[in-house]
Amino acid sequence: MMTAQDVYNVVDAYAPNILKTTCELNGRCKSSRQCASPQAMRIVDFDSVKTKWNTSNHQPSMSSVDGLTSGHDVLCFVEVKSIVNFVQFQILPNKTDAQNWKRINKQMKDYTTSLQKKFIDSITICQGITGNSHFTDDIKIRYILVTDVDLSPLENLSTQLSLLAAGSSNWDMVSASLLGTTFNQTTANFSDITTDYKSCMEMDEYLRTL
Repeated sequence: MMTAQDVYNVVDAYAPNILKTTCELNGRCKSSRQCASPQAMRIVDFDSVKTKWNTSNHQPSMSSVDGLTSGHDVLCFVEVKSIVNFVQFQILPNKTDAQNWKRINKQMKDYTTSLQKKFIDSITICQGITGNSHFTDDIKIRYILVTDVDLSPLENLSTQLSLLAAGSSNWDMVSASLLGTTFNQTTANFSDITTDYKSCMEMDEYLRTL
């Protein structure tokens, strides 16, 4: 029987020297280097693992999450979604609020498919690398969605409702709230896993608690 650490170690050995911080997994932070709360803890760059797996096995292109890490007894798949970039590209000043809402909701529907496929494909890749197609029966699995805004205002349900009602007054928080809802709906059908929605600014502290 494999432990979460066993799976992590095998994957890490398969494509060594590709550990990155959460900041480095976020394309916006990697290019701008303007983060006020840079994170230091490193996890496996799972996109690089996927690329090597696809090439080595002549597989059709598979999706993957951005990162992989493990805790005391849990294997964690980490996906990073930039709300800052999302708002920059989806919220257009020449569009009405109603038109921007339509653009946001369309993208959230696309995220529903991609978040699901990235997780399923990542599990499949880990099964292939470890040679163990049943490791998910033996260990705890967690799917973590990370974004680049402070999520603490969303901890209060009434705050979420107020933000949604406010609409364009705070597109960052509105989009972050909708992304969290989309993530919860997407993962609701996955059995025997836990999920978390975190700000990248708290990832070092969070990873230490795993």
